[in-house]
Amino acid sequence: MKDVMGKKSGSKTIAFGLIFLVGICGFSQAACPVSGAQDRFQSQREQVAGRPSAATEVPGGQTVQVHLYFGAEKGAFLRAEQALLGPVSDPVVFGRRLLKALADGPRKVGRPVLPKGTTIRSFFIRPNGTAYVDLDSAGLEGYPFSALSETMAVYAIVNTLVVNLDTVETVKIMLDGKETATLAGHIDLTKALAADLMWVR
Repeated sequence: MKDVMGKKSGSKTIAFGLIFLVGICGFSQAACPVSGAQDRFQSQREQVAGRPSAATEVPGGQTVQVHLYFGAEKGAFLRAEQALLGPVSDPVVFGRRLLKALADGPRKVGRPVLPKGTTIRSFFIRPNGTAYVDLDSAGLEGYPFSALSETMAVYAIVNTLVVNLDTVETVKIMLDGKETATLAGHIDLTKALAADLMWVR
């Protein structure tokens, strides 16, 4: 009897804890970083939806508005910078322009996520929604990547492509035309990566 009562009491405690957590998350997004990141990420993707390349057409048709992800000026996370790029109906050509803009670095506040001299050797998209980004390793040699800076570089690429291109769901990063285990020894690149919401603020 005592054992049964103890189990019931434990169950009530767990249930109360779950209700308490749900209540907090429902009251404040700040208490639920995953929910908040998902909302911001989804909002940014909706802003650039509606074209074959998924970028929002700016009146006049000469440029399109996109979101590029760079390191925040302060803090270990990514922020989206809005930029204007020439409209391209071909998602592959547009993807190359997105990657070049990312390699060029932020035009406003923020920190670059890729070293100067980074070269995109090739970019293509498979029918299954996986984009392949082939980087030239020569432009990365000698750059002091830490686990954090490598993570931000990888997910800046992934998030930028997934948000701005409807045809892209995951991204596979390669070096010199070959698959690579990591970019600089920290992040597993043996599989295609989906966008990571937790790095966006």
